[in-house]
Amino acid sequence: MLGLIPTAKKIDSDWANLLKIRDKLGSIEKSQELSRYNELNSLIQSSEFQFQKKEIINLKYDGSPEYLSIQELKKIEKSKSIKGYFATLKSPQLSRFQKIAESKELHRYEGLKKVVESSEFQLRKKELEEMQYKGSPECQKRIEFISLGKKSSLRLYYKTLDSSDYLLFKEFDSSDKKKSFENAENKKTKDPQLKRYLKFKKSKRYENIKLIEHRGLAKKFEQLKQEVNTSGFLEREAFLKDPNRYKGSNDYPVFKEYSQFAKSEDVQIFHRFKATNGYQNYLKISDSWELRRLKELQEITGGSEFMKKVVYLKDKKRYESSDLFKSELEFLALDKSELMKDYRLLKKSAKLDFFNKWNVVFDEDFGENKLNTNRWQPENYWGFKLAGRSFSQTDEIQCYNGLNNILVNSHVLSILTKREKVSGQVWNASTGLMPKQFDYSSGIINSGESFRMSEGVVEAKVKFNADSSVTNAFSLTGSIPLPQIDVFRSGKDCVTFGTTDKESKDLSAKYKRIYGLNFDQFHVFRLEIKNNTLTWKINGQQVHTEQFFQFNGGMFLNFVSSLHETVNHNVIPHRFEIDWVRCYKEKN
Repeated sequence: MLGLIPTAKKIDSDWANLLKIRDKLGSIEKSQELSRYNELNSLIQSSEFQFQKKEIINLKYDGSPEYLSIQELKKIEKSKSIKGYFATLKSPQLSRFQKIAESKELHRYEGLKKVVESSEFQLRKKELEEMQYKGSPECQKRIEFISLGKKSSLRLYYKTLDSSDYLLFKEFDSSDKKKSFENAENKKTKDPQLKRYLKFKKSKRYENIKLIEHRGLAKKFEQLKQEVNTSGFLEREAFLKDPNRYKGSNDYPVFKEYSQFAKSEDVQIFHRFKATNGYQNYLKISDSWELRRLKELQEITGGSEFMKKVVYLKDKKRYESSDLFKSELEFLALDKSELMKDYRLLKKSAKLDFFNKWNVVFDEDFGENKLNTNRWQPENYWGFKLAGRSFSQTDEIQCYNGLNNILVNSHVLSILTKREKVSGQVWNASTGLMPKQFDYSSGIINSGESFRMSEGVVEAKVKFNADSSVTNAFSLTGSIPLPQIDVFRSGKDCVTFGTTDKESKDLSAKYKRIYGLNFDQFHVFRLEIKNNTLTWKINGQQVHTEQFFQFNGGMFLNFVSSLHETVNHNVIPHRFEIDWVRCYKEKN
């Protein structure tokens, strides 16, 4: 490929020019002038603007809103209902009606009317007027009490209770002799009191007492007697028997006062006038659209602005004095401006099609002059994941020394490989991680925690010395250490490209080699990933392509310098310089 690979300067120049065009276009697109131009353009092209322009030019007084307003005012003023409204408005009857409406007398009458005509008030009145003693609970209780009092069995009950025989019975029945009396019941006795006791116990009077008490008639009679003789019962009974009970109610004074107010002259005048057609028309028109429109038209046509508008409608050059015409003049001036000329040229530029097709998803130019550790991890990704720090492989003779071997200066990151004693760790498949004293140190960075990609383009501008002692590599690694894609890997006087899915000391059989590059200069190494096809380019020149079907999930970026054989001390210390890194993804 000697002599066929162009330099990286053109790529940088093209990119800088592309950004310049984009930024200049972006600046114009954010400018107030373009914003105003677009605003005016949208305004002038709008159907509303064109309609308004045409409307202004074609304006005439005849048929105009002003002309129609005057005609409408005249028509409303001639309306029969409007004339009647103003006649009623000026009448003495309305004046007296309004005076009565504001009086305390009418206010009191309306309040009483509301109360008297309420359903609750009318219901109470009806209930009081329709009340009857006959059939009432009080009447029924009275009848029941009298009926019980007339029962011969109950009268005999009370008569027996007052008798000396019952008193003797109660006395003997509750005494200590009761047991001996009961034993003597079937024996003949000469004791007169015992004979009397036994006789009463077998009498019909005693049977009557037991029957009355069993039925609870005496208890019911006493209860009724107590109820019908209470003051509340007697008052309620007297109230129900009173035919004039309504006049004694709390509602009657209210009803009486209302009836008196209803007969007053002012109240009758008020209601008579309220029912007239003239007053009904007055009410109808008072809150009507017609009256509101009349007042509105009177205000409109009576103002100085209205007359100015009439003069304006008669002016044949009215459009030249409009804001629309001023907007057109401003738009024409902007349309001829240098800014708009530049804008149109930039919008037509085919170079900007790049940004229509691609999204720049990763752009690193090391502008902070220090490593951005939020974006880059200065460690071996899998070593840090497995052991909490970087470790070297058994075929590597350097120790990865973190930020100590990372230098950023003048927007260029350098991975330094140096000769120095450093303590570190090495991974051995049989023994695992083991401590080791290294004679060399180097560095590594990855984007595993911040950025990964599946398809698209990844490219970096780098410079390094292609010596067999130091391997400089830019690779992509996925969710597991292998497979791995090498965007490039340096060898002796060459760079190699390819993929690997297993650990191997010798990739020479599989990897593509390119010789003849000027390693004193920067080169842009580019990898395009699409539909499992990998395409490698150097400074835009395609150098290799292959299929890659083992790719799964997003892959992150790795830059590393490592030592694998006897070191040529003429190239130590070694710098692996990275000017920038960019990744693109197709918008579709």
